Formats: sequence, structure tokens, C-alpha cells
Amino acid sequence: MRLPPRQVAAMTMSRRATSASRSSASKDRADLSQPLRSIPGGTSSHVGSHPNSLGAAAAAETATEACVLCGAEAATPLFAARDRLHGLPGQFWIVRCARCALLRTSPRPTGSALSAYYPDDYAPHREAGHERGGSAPGAGSPLRDRLRRWLGTRRIWWIPDLPPSARVLELGSGSGHFVRVALARGWEVHALEPAKGPAARLARYACVHVHQEPAETLDLPPASLDAVFAWMVVEHLQNPPVVLRKIRSALRPGGYFVFSVPNARSWEFAVFRSRWYALDVPRHLWHFTPRTLARLLGASGFRVERVFHQKVLKNLTGSLEYLALDRPTLAWVARALERALTPPWVSFTLGAALAAARQGGRITVVARAADG
Repeated sequence: MRLPPRQVAAMTMSRRATSASRSSASKDRADLSQPLRSIPGGTSSHVGSHPNSLGAAAAAETATEACVLCGAEAATPLFAARDRLHGLPGQFWIVRCARCALLRTSPRPTGSALSAYYPDDYAPHREAGHERGGSAPGAGSPLRDRLRRWLGTRRIWWIPDLPPSARVLELGSGSGHFVRVALARGWEVHALEPAKGPAARLARYACVHVHQEPAETLDLPPASLDAVFAWMVVEHLQNPPVVLRKIRSALRPGGYFVFSVPNARSWEFAVFRSRWYALDVPRHLWHFTPRTLARLLGASGFRVERVFHQKVLKNLTGSLEYLALDRPTLAWVARALERALTPPWVSFTLGAALAAARQGGRITVVARAADG
């Protein structure tokens, strides 16, 4: 964050971030009474304050801080956050746009600085052991089958009924699990995966068209696709409106855009804040609610058909683990709760109850290209 006339706000944010990084979560709350004036430019006192090469790179490559959804620069800081998944350096803030309420990570690394936060052991890029899929691990057991009949599927994926000749694109194909599902349906599959390792593995499939460019620069012929899928990817995009407009142009009339994102409107976000497992800064640049998603999709030429709250507790158990690591005195309570949530009948039942209350920590959205 940078200099006059906005320097005062930037210095205020830096002081708050420094204080928060030295405090426990109870002291990690920002003063929400004054909106923050976000500063465009290429440096950041938060990330740049970290004395190593990754912090310096992030300081040199950060995105302009204006909201990509409405263009407003004023934002309210909510709380400080850091990379808990891999422990990489950098101090970040979660801020809320003062005009449209879109939540974003500030500052937002770009280029090689952002790439550095995707190490080789980043789980969705690994060849095996990923968490994606349309059914839970161990599916097929008698207990899970009964729970599925009573409570329905977990709704991690939703796949439209398309003919075998359909042409589809997946954004962020990662380990290729959904690519294999799409191939099994006889579809012509295009896979966007900028990461070199996963892209190389996807290229082993001779019938898969692999794209390695960033989604923002993807060049697709108009009206050439029947469906686009993005499982836990939209929150990673550097410029979601640009990408969604490209997708809308590439879809045939009535084509599907089906995707999933963490739900920042959920109780998990409100309770765990910087310890929310799905926060995952700075890889997650945006933190969507159903309302901000609806605005983004409408502005990009889509109509929302359905929103499913996933019946999964991955965010909850991960957040409890972060709580246990932060608060040793509460570790036994947090880990006891984790163990209590492990049995399938507990996780299915609680997941279904939260989904019914529209409080799932992850949501799946089915949108279609609007007419005209």
C-alpha cells in the first residue's frame, strides 16, 4: 500500500497488520468503524515487511486494490490472515468492499509472487490423494449407502446431462479427476491448467486439449462450448469478471457454467475468521457470498439456476485443527470435536442439516448463459 493522498490509510493498515501478527486471535480484530482507502500500485507494506525473497517478490508484484466487481477503492478491513496451509511468509488482510460487499484478500500477489504460494506439494496439483470428487471416500459401504438414500448425496459436483458429442472445458483441472469423469462420458474435453506438473500429466491423455495459459488470457472461439466447469477455482482467479465474460462468450446459447466456491456467508467464516480453513490466503484472492456471486454472474451474462450447499465438513474439521494449533489450552477440545465429526453418520447428518439451513461451508452453483 502506498503514498499520498492515501498514505495515511496504508500506514494505518500496516500498523494494524503488524500488531495483529503479534497477537492472538482475540486481538486480531480490526477497527471496523472507518473504511480503508485501498491503494493501487506495486508495493505492499504487509508482504514486503517479511525479510525474505518470497516476501520481497510479493511486495514487487501485487494487484491494483480497486474492487474488480464494482471498481470502488474504499474497503473495510475485517481481520489479518496468513498462509496457514503451507506456512509461507506474508501478512494479508481480508477486506470488504464498501460499495458491493465483495470480500477480497489484500494485498493480492500476482505473477511469480502468486505462483510461489503454489508449492509442489499443493494438494490439488498432486497426482493422487486429492479431495475432489462427486462422492465421499469409502462410498459404497452399506452405512454410506443408507445415509445417501436418507440424506442425499454430498453435492460436491453437479453434472448436466449432455450428449456424448458435447465439448466441455474445465478450469483448474489439477490432478485430472474430473477430466477422467468427462472422458468417460464421451465428451470432447478441454482442460485449463497453468501449473506445469499437473499440465504435463494431463497431456498424457492424447484426447485431452490442454491449455496452460492463465484463465484471464484464454482465447476461445465464440459459442464453441456446451459447458464449463470450475471446482474450487473461481476464488483463485486474478480477475473473475474478465474470465467469466470469456466463458460466457465461449458458451453456446443455454450453455452451462457449473462451479463451486467456499461460502463466506456461512457460520464457519463468522466463527473462525482468520482460522477458517477455506480462507486459504493468499491463494484464495476472493471470498464470495451467494449475493456477491449473483452480482458477478449477472454482470457477466449468466442467470443462476440452482445453488447447492455441499454436505461436507472439510472446512469445519480443518478450522478446528487450526484452532488447536493456535490455542494449546483448547487443543484437546478442538481435537475431540474433530474426532466426534469423523463417523459417517455424524458428518452426513450434520452436513445435511447445515445444507438445509443454507449454511454449508462450500456451495455449488449452476448457471447458464443468458439469452442475448
